[in-house]
Amino acid sequence: MSTTEVSKWQVVMKQFHYKRKAYVSIFLTLIFVQILGMLFSFTSNGGGSGDSIGISYGYTLYSSSAIIMMTLLWAFISSLLLTTKAYKFDDFLFVTNRLTSNVSNVLFLLFMSLLGAITTSLASLVFRLLLFLLKDSESLVMMNMGIGDWIMGVVVAFLYILLVATIGYLIGTVFQWGIIGRILVPVVVLSTLFSRQGEDSLVVLIGSIYVEEPVFLLYFVKVFLTAGLLLTLSTILTNRMEVRS
Repeated sequence: MSTTEVSKWQVVMKQFHYKRKAYVSIFLTLIFVQILGMLFSFTSNGGGSGDSIGISYGYTLYSSSAIIMMTLLWAFISSLLLTTKAYKFDDFLFVTNRLTSNVSNVLFLLFMSLLGAITTSLASLVFRLLLFLLKDSESLVMMNMGIGDWIMGVVVAFLYILLVATIGYLIGTVFQWGIIGRILVPVVVLSTLFSRQGEDSLVVLIGSIYVEEPVFLLYFVKVFLTAGLLLTLSTILTNRMEVRS
């Protein structure tokens, strides 16, 4: 490995560690949105009633899905912010170029996604505990969760968060392309949201490629290939920009 390569990697790591410490507001926002997600989770997700052999019963469903949804929203907005000039100018505290800046951002997105996944799974456990303490514990029926299930939940959440973060990063990068990007982004987003293929919207069809994948290994490959493609496109676009726009 040449001295130049080592030097570039050192710059990347310095930028990454700087961002990890300087962008603490991003992680404080994560805590806030997950607490908000827990509050939303206490609202009923559905329920019903019935009777059997002369016994009437009713049930209410609770889910911690609001926590992961709020975390995904946080990841999308945070990755958008990374592409703004205010954040990009921080890179020029170091001897840098577009490539090292993008690589450090990729590391930050990976770190951000991992932290978001771990805290999401922990917040879900806290929600289950609060539900047990605040509701009638004798009438609660909860799904059993072992350590293996928890780890799998962290991995799946990490992949979802990473996918959403890379989408946000690409959109933010395109948006920085002046007037062309600011016209292109709304047009593509709105056309994607309102386009339909049969009875389903295009967004639902694209999302089903990942959400409805039953084989975890294929899901893992799909997410990483998509994230890699999106990050590569972002890098190509930013490398075409001036060194400091």
